Parts: sequence; structure tokens; C-alpha cells
Amino acid sequence: MKKVLVALLLTSVFFASYAEDARDTYYSSGYYLGINLGDAESISENAFGGRAYIGYNLNPNIGFEIGYDYLPNIQNINTYAFDLLFVPRYALGEGFSVFGKVGPALLQATLNPAGINENGTVIAYGAGLDYAFANIGGLHTTWEWYHLNNFDGNQFNIPTHNLYTWGIYYQF
Repeated sequence: MKKVLVALLLTSVFFASYAEDARDTYYSSGYYLGINLGDAESISENAFGGRAYIGYNLNPNIGFEIGYDYLPNIQNINTYAFDLLFVPRYALGEGFSVFGKVGPALLQATLNPAGINENGTVIAYGAGLDYAFANIGGLHTTWEWYHLNNFDGNQFNIPTHNLYTWGIYYQF
């Protein structure tokens, strides 16, 4: 009986380490740098939008990103965002994973041609699908949402933005 238990224990340790090695082939810890380009939607208008970011994976399932978002000029309002996002990730296997994003974002908007500025802090969130190449980077598609509850004291309302993008990132 003891021999069977020892054999099962050794087998389970072997397979657990093999599974962890296979998983780490795609999802490494460490820094990554990326860019996303795509469509930004706001107030029934679509235009080009994008995001550049740097991130750090604490482990294959948890990471953080700091990013700069270019949101389109909607109704003569130019909007940009700076964000810090928590990124939980769930591996689906063979390089694929799903992820979520949530964190604070600072929206900065300028009303043209008057040059009036407004700022607002929001909770940004999003989700996406990722395909990682063996520890060098990957491709992903992402949806992110930036919404500000505008107050009566604002000189103008900052529009809500949905950002739909495709991107590439490099792990180092």
C-alpha cells in the first residue's frame, strides 16, 4: 500500500510540474510593453482610438498596466486618458487566455476651439482575449470603457468612450 501511495505521489508531482512548465511557456512573469489600435465609440460616433502601455505580470494570472489612451475628437472635444489597471488573467490553454481590466483613469478633455479644459477621475474597466507566443509577446483584442459622471459645475460634459482595439505586446 505504501508503494502505491509513493508512486501516486511521485506521479502527481511529475505531472503537476509538467503542467506548470507548459503553462509558463506562454505566460511569463515580468514586464511587457504594448500598443493597441482600433475603434473608439462615443455618442453614436466612431473614430480612430488607441492605447500605449507598459505592464508587469506578478505571475501568470495577475498583472498591472499603466497606459495612455487616445480617444477621438467627438463634438469638438479632444479626450485623453491615463490609467492604472489591475489585470487578472485566466489561461484557456495553448497560448490563449481571457482577461479583465479594472482601475482608476484620469480623463483630460479640451473643448475646441475655445480651449477650455476639464479633468475627471473614473473607474475604467474592460475585458479581452489574448494569444501569447512562447514568452516573447502576443496578440490580443480588447474592449475598454471610460465613463465620467458629469457634474453641473463642469463647463462641458466629457463624453463616455468605448474603446475596441487589436494590439500587440512584447515581454521582456
